[in-house]
Amino acid sequence: MNKQEQITPSSEHLWLRVIGFVLALAVAVGAFTVAVTSIGRKESGYQHIEATSDPEALKLSQSVDFQVYLKGSSSEIKRAVNELTAVYTPALLRVSRLLDAETEYEGLVNIASLNAHPGEDLTVDAELYELLLDAQEKSRAGEGFLLFGGPFLRAWQDILYLAEPQDFDPLRSDTERERLQKLLAAASDPANCALIPVDDEKHVLRLEISEEYRRVLRETEQEGPVLDLGLLHDAYELRLLRDALTQAGFGGGYLSMASGVTVVLPGNPGGELCLYGRSAEGMTPAAVTPAVGGRAASVIRCFAAWEGEPGYYELDGVLRHPRLPASGEHRSLLLGSMVVADDPVEACLLNLRLQDCASADELQTLAAASGAQLAWILNDVEQTVYTTDDAISAREDYGWKAIRK
Repeated sequence: MNKQEQITPSSEHLWLRVIGFVLALAVAVGAFTVAVTSIGRKESGYQHIEATSDPEALKLSQSVDFQVYLKGSSSEIKRAVNELTAVYTPALLRVSRLLDAETEYEGLVNIASLNAHPGEDLTVDAELYELLLDAQEKSRAGEGFLLFGGPFLRAWQDILYLAEPQDFDPLRSDTERERLQKLLAAASDPANCALIPVDDEKHVLRLEISEEYRRVLRETEQEGPVLDLGLLHDAYELRLLRDALTQAGFGGGYLSMASGVTVVLPGNPGGELCLYGRSAEGMTPAAVTPAVGGRAASVIRCFAAWEGEPGYYELDGVLRHPRLPASGEHRSLLLGSMVVADDPVEACLLNLRLQDCASADELQTLAAASGAQLAWILNDVEQTVYTTDDAISAREDYGWKAIRK
């Protein structure tokens, strides 16, 4: 029978093992502490600001990218983020509710209130009063925007976001074409709708909707609010948010939305605004310009970023996309366009007018008369960006070239 040798360590070896275990534990705990500390550590640079404390505001903040440049120690940056969040959260909540065309909120008279009570005199906040009258003036000018075109825009969105939109496209469907034409004609007729300024001092407005417009809505079975900021909604929202943040003393960052609207806050230290184009490799950056503080940009992309992207498709050479001007026509002259201006609303309005140009000559005339900082890509010219400003440069590393107009 084999005898198994039993080994009993000496007391000295026991102490060495205990000391080694304690040291290993200390190292492990220290490493874990460093890792946990690093998770919350803030370093100088752009910080993403997200609304908190209110579920609705948190959800809304997913649609707005708010980045602010902060520098200093980690604790100083955290404190600044908390201060920004405290201002941004209620501002985002209030602005979003104010411009909501469909939902009313207790204690607040908003766009939805006017839609729900046509023919009634309603007292609104001063900023909404001025905003809506400004929007009505722009709509009446007939230059790319319809303030009372909510039903028309929703009818188009219903088509754009279908799984198979081609079958319902007005190029293929006589029923949809006639329906869209009726809705557009009703929204474009100044006799059908108006915002009446009842009292300038008390900011009293009244929305008037004609019986003819109501008849068209019944006939086309189209629901949804008539009064709607539509394609200028995001620009007005970012304008109000910018004003709230700058009045509170914050700057050095930017606000942007997926619709292509960006507002650069005063004091922004860097970054670029980008226009994307389409090449054989797919979607690539085509041109950039410095993101100068106090400026705003509207970027419209007319092609799908990837195959099957919702809201985008091509049919019989026509590029369908969500940024439809007041004419109701997808001209398909452009693959994309960028306008940089002092105000986001003016930038968006001019960009819609660019989208409505039927020829390169018409577009060039508009660009020259605008005096704005513009860049555009023609649908039938390969990897060429046309620009009105030397501050806009082509991304040559992606094969693009710029031509100054």
